[in-house]
Amino acid sequence: MAEENLNSTSGTEDEIRAGDVVECGHTGRFGTVLEVKGKNVLVRRKQLYREPFNSFYRKDELRKIEIPLLQNNRIRAVVRGELSVYKLTHDQDVLLYFAEGADYAMNPDDLEAGLKRAAGYVWTREEKRAWLKQVMNWFDDDDVWYELTDADDRVISETTVTACLYDLLQSGLRSLAVNEWDLDDLKTALDIIKTWKRFGHDPDRLEEYPDEMLEYLVTGLHQGNIDEQPVAVQDLFRRCIDILCERENTKAIKTRGYCLYCGTKCYPRDWMKARDDFRALYDATALPYAADVLGYLAYYGRCNGGVPEYEEAYHWFSIGAAGGDAECTYKLGDLFYNGYCVAQNRTTAYRLFKRVYDSTLKYFLFGSARTNFPDAARRLGDCYRDGGGCEANPEKAYAFYLQAMTALRMRLGTDPRIGDEKVLELLTGRLRDQREHYTEQAKTMYAENPFWLEWETSSGRKGAELTWEEGMNGRLYLTVSCLPEGGYGEPPRILATFPAGDYCALLPKITVRTDKGATVTAPEGADRVLFDDYGYDPEEKCTVLFRTGEKVAEIRTAGYRFFGRGKKLT
Repeated sequence: MAEENLNSTSGTEDEIRAGDVVECGHTGRFGTVLEVKGKNVLVRRKQLYREPFNSFYRKDELRKIEIPLLQNNRIRAVVRGELSVYKLTHDQDVLLYFAEGADYAMNPDDLEAGLKRAAGYVWTREEKRAWLKQVMNWFDDDDVWYELTDADDRVISETTVTACLYDLLQSGLRSLAVNEWDLDDLKTALDIIKTWKRFGHDPDRLEEYPDEMLEYLVTGLHQGNIDEQPVAVQDLFRRCIDILCERENTKAIKTRGYCLYCGTKCYPRDWMKARDDFRALYDATALPYAADVLGYLAYYGRCNGGVPEYEEAYHWFSIGAAGGDAECTYKLGDLFYNGYCVAQNRTTAYRLFKRVYDSTLKYFLFGSARTNFPDAARRLGDCYRDGGGCEANPEKAYAFYLQAMTALRMRLGTDPRIGDEKVLELLTGRLRDQREHYTEQAKTMYAENPFWLEWETSSGRKGAELTWEEGMNGRLYLTVSCLPEGGYGEPPRILATFPAGDYCALLPKITVRTDKGATVTAPEGADRVLFDDYGYDPEEKCTVLFRTGEKVAEIRTAGYRFFGRGKKLT
């Protein structure tokens, strides 16, 4: 085919660069340049149905292949599958680009033609993936995204159809990487185009569309608060959800169930219907979230005239807790703490609260407000206040209440939940009552023991870094920050909690000042150490820092003063 003739040039030292496509020696095989080392070139070669492999060549053995820039007619031919991306790029994992002046715009008609080939069984998996990857690249650069920002994405139009297709093609590309016969997403995309061409945006023919198109519409309709949308939008939202629920679509069942639980203009509150939806959701998916909602409905007697059904709640909370749901776990703890339908066992309750506290703390320390950390912290505060499952300790009780208040206010600002305002009132009262027994005794940020080291070494963190500098009159300023942990770009923050000073905040680092005459003993020449544990000798006033069990430093001082930053909570 004439369009597939590619220009080539003989390789010279200054022509071949990383990323170039080259013909290798006299074999007629092609590859992509990975690295140029003097006169040697590392080339990545591919063969159909085989893993890629790398080989070194001399520059004079290579011929650079120029990948052509495409005009509108050839771009359209590629999208329609009439020109093979695989052949145009000589089977290499490189992309094609528009020539100057080309202004092709993606459209459902051309995608339909290409999808018929991609969803069929003529192309190989490599050809399908090359086509999909190329189309996705052009999608990202296409004006459809600029149009979408100005379009009404709450009705079926060419723009919303095209945007929905983008999501399906992305999913299809991922599926093909695992299974060459997984063409479901591509076939669904083809069905959406065919339906669009047949029925357009006729609101009375919504049931003709596959689930994926209706799910995309629901996502657009549900932006923000559905109650604040126009009546026509609410009607369309309800129609899409009801159609999907009739098809037993679990995403829609969950959405409708939650709307019925909370009460919206689309679905006024109806706890009986909400229970039916969440039971159907659990039967279909065994999701711990469904068990959580069913447990709450029973715990507060929502479907029983306000009379709690604790045995039913115990059933669902036990299932959800076994599945790792945090809310189910601490609500199961509530049943044991209060002795509702089970023998009262506050030790078990304490352990359940602590499990949620430990599992959510790590996310909270990375700044996530979307956790149940404040719920667990408040309950641990109650345990230490009452001596429930642990020894009563007013200081620890107040510390946990301060942490719960800090986390709850973060959640209220970003991810408010049903009942959070009431919990805020409850915590305010807990702090006020507990303050009379604890913090009125001392309003200070000073202590003889190294209280601040507990913030960096608790909950199995990877450790921290200590630096120090000399101040006036023989005092030292010690600064600590946590080390980064696997999977996170930033190190966790420090939950600085000092109940005697009525202080709690999430900080990137903390600084304390020693008393006069303080010393730090560390390896010669060191101005910082890494540690993951510590010990304290109150008689010697000596703090020892450890790293993987080995002593790395000693701090000797009569006491420490913490300089908190930020507004006090109460």
